[in-house]
Amino acid sequence: MKRILCGMAAVIMAVVSVGCGAMQNGADNTPAPTGDQLVAMSVEGLKEEYDFSFSKRDLSQDIDTAVASILLADGATSVTGTGVTVDGNVVTITDEGVYIVSGELTDGCITVEADKEDKVQLVFDGVSISSNSGSPMVILTADKVFITVLEGTENFLSDGEDYPDEEIDACVYSKEDLTINGTGSLTVQGNYKHGIVSKDDLVVAECALAVAAPGDGVRGKDALKICEAVMTVTAGGDGMLSDNSEDSGRGYVYMQSGAVAIAAGADGIQAQNVIYIADGAVDIAVSGTDEYSTLCGMSAEQAIAVTDGVITLDARDDGISCGGDIGIDGGSITISAGDDGIHSDTSLVINGGEIRITSSLEALEAANITVNGGRIDAVSDDDGMNAAGGSDAADDTGGRPRRGGMGDGFAADADAFIAIHGGYIWLDAGGDGVDSNGSFTMSGGTLLISGSMGNDNSAIDYQTSGTVSGGVVVAIGSVGMAQSFESRGSAQSSISCRFQGTMDAGTMVTMKNADGRAILSFTAPKQFQSVVISCPELASGEGYEFFVGGTVSEADEHGFAYGDIGLEGGESVGMVTAG
Repeated sequence: MKRILCGMAAVIMAVVSVGCGAMQNGADNTPAPTGDQLVAMSVEGLKEEYDFSFSKRDLSQDIDTAVASILLADGATSVTGTGVTVDGNVVTITDEGVYIVSGELTDGCITVEADKEDKVQLVFDGVSISSNSGSPMVILTADKVFITVLEGTENFLSDGEDYPDEEIDACVYSKEDLTINGTGSLTVQGNYKHGIVSKDDLVVAECALAVAAPGDGVRGKDALKICEAVMTVTAGGDGMLSDNSEDSGRGYVYMQSGAVAIAAGADGIQAQNVIYIADGAVDIAVSGTDEYSTLCGMSAEQAIAVTDGVITLDARDDGISCGGDIGIDGGSITISAGDDGIHSDTSLVINGGEIRITSSLEALEAANITVNGGRIDAVSDDDGMNAAGGSDAADDTGGRPRRGGMGDGFAADADAFIAIHGGYIWLDAGGDGVDSNGSFTMSGGTLLISGSMGNDNSAIDYQTSGTVSGGVVVAIGSVGMAQSFESRGSAQSSISCRFQGTMDAGTMVTMKNADGRAILSFTAPKQFQSVVISCPELASGEGYEFFVGGTVSEADEHGFAYGDIGLEGGESVGMVTAG
């Protein structure tokens, strides 16, 4: 029978009053982070800099009195009304107004060349336009153009494989603000380069939009905003992107609601500055090659914020990658990643929601990681949570988030920290469970770690300080570099002990207090040799008996139970006294 080596148990108790509330974050006296500072910046602060609103006309399906009706036909296009000229199969809109368009051109185009103050609305009522050379839909001048697809109609645009004008590079190309709305459907088949490109803002509202292209799928240079649309994007490059790097308050992707499915050869959603998912469904699969600098599910340079929605990401690189801050306030996120599940060069704050990382190199990585709430279930080949300084990047990618690690994972960094204040976290790590190049603080929530059996890894690993003042921690792993919490600054007791030999995967371990009541139980997903436990029930001088085997009916899906639980059966393997 395997036995706990009680003589090697390290009992840690901080000589600090719990009620004082003056917990310090390590030997360098760095104050503990507030936790919600990032989300305030990445959502409320972003709303002050970026325009996440939609105009009334963006969302309206009302059609004002038309100035003209256009019936497309090869060599015989007819127009009723004004503001339109026809030259063969080239239809040009020159004035403000609403234009009802129907019919088919097998090799033609519609061009908008109105005054810079004009608003032009094209109402597609069963339109099919193909172009053998060039784009079938070109917007050169206007204040704003609306393409409205009528309810119950199917509309189709397709370009040629060669363009005479190198500046125009998309099946739908606009130099001005463009809104695609309505309750019908529009299919855009790009054969030359990109699917839809707007050099200003691009809004997609309510309609069903399908886009395929060998290059990028959907691009709004200044902004790409989505509301209630159902979009399917298949792209050889980025699926959706906004790439203005020159103007303040530009270069962002915002999704208010709707459903987006993306199959991309590069990033699924890429923004020069900001991505904000407020709600909706996002499903992204990235399967590109090293031709592209990044192959991430979602990537941005300044900030990524998620407040709600259902997000599924399958990426060759990071699932979510940001050169700046990431804030997750809610929603459901599922990630399968070839590199990091979620990566920030600066700060990652999780306030709520459900995050499930099914595969990754490192699950959560940032210089600073704060968890205030929510649920995290993560599997990683290396570290589960890694706080390290540096950039996930090379230098020659033109401002795009970049591939690589965060530098020297062993170098101490006084500014790096992991702070857990709440939530439920389960980590199945092939390396360290929690690895901070700076400090690690635990003040609330539940943290369950199954670390590596490798002697160069530890379930808990920190460089400058590691303290606990609240919450429940169960961390199992190898004994080679096993680390527990420090006494200095810790307001809650911890037990750290090792088992004689190696415990098998699937072993259930239960801890009883001095009254013989089972208060905590866990089942190991893989082999382990040591365990660190901290919870509010631990009291200095009290003995705690450990049992293996038996049955605990209250266990959750990870085999964890805590509180007033019942143990049937099991065999005692030793006693540990809390200090």
